[in-house]
Amino acid sequence: MGTSPSLLYGNLSCNGHFGVFAQNHQVFRFLEATASGAVKPECTAIPLKDSSDITQASWCFVDSRPYLVTTSFNGIHVFAEDAKTVEFVFPLKSSDIDFDQTEGSHFTRGITAVEDVSHVCVGASTGHIFVLEVGSDGINLADTKACHKYPICALGNVGEILASSDDYGNIKLWDAKNDYAELCRFNGHAFPCIGVKGRGNYIVGAYVSGHIRVFKIREQCLFTEISGHARPISALDIHPSVNCFATVGEDSVLNVWELPSKDNEDQVTLFMTAETADSYFTGVCFSRNGTGNILANSYDKDTVSYWNGNY
Repeated sequence: MGTSPSLLYGNLSCNGHFGVFAQNHQVFRFLEATASGAVKPECTAIPLKDSSDITQASWCFVDSRPYLVTTSFNGIHVFAEDAKTVEFVFPLKSSDIDFDQTEGSHFTRGITAVEDVSHVCVGASTGHIFVLEVGSDGINLADTKACHKYPICALGNVGEILASSDDYGNIKLWDAKNDYAELCRFNGHAFPCIGVKGRGNYIVGAYVSGHIRVFKIREQCLFTEISGHARPISALDIHPSVNCFATVGEDSVLNVWELPSKDNEDQVTLFMTAETADSYFTGVCFSRNGTGNILANSYDKDTVSYWNGNY
């Protein structure tokens, strides 16, 4: 890639055409096909008006259209599919939140789309969640919800359900079609939950303790807990169509897990594992181009690791 990603959780995102990651106050994009050697590698910086460090860059799909959303210590930027055209800017200082005035104490982090209601949700260090409405007349801030006591760490969704996690490890579920009313919460144990993804009746949380917890949504209970990695988990992603998810950690290991299904209702199964020596993984992502290929990047390395999707 010619440059390496910042040491951030979940620092890789793909939309089927472009992959993106953050480095300090910049966001870099590359063609997903680069990883397989199909095209010549070309990694370019996306011009940002934000001069502060980026905390996350992620693709969100609303009405089947991809938007690139970036979060930082200053606020939120939303870009069009070309990753160049700015469609929405939200300075954090313009919000109604009463922030601590200590410099660097507030930031935005945690990004997901809730496509069923055409919303993009973004978390904040105060525990608030900003709800951005995507409509025919553009993108607007629809609401600001006070959701967590601790800084938001990650956001995800299953249909109209928004899932949020924080630095204490708490996970909460919200009903987006009912003004984001709280559905339930799963208490943490003082370890940040760095990633939260969902499929069907399951919510998956990945923690810096190296654990993976899978919860049942309808039953509102813990289904299983797995000691998935020997060191902190740094990224989590769920396959866009196949019933599996991937985790990477500071132990240089990639794991792919199969969620319970009709044929296997009792457990989460380790589907694949791979170790890449001396790789301080900071991001993992299933390609969205129909191949199911897995991409992962590492702090202080200017390469993207690539595994062929073969399910």
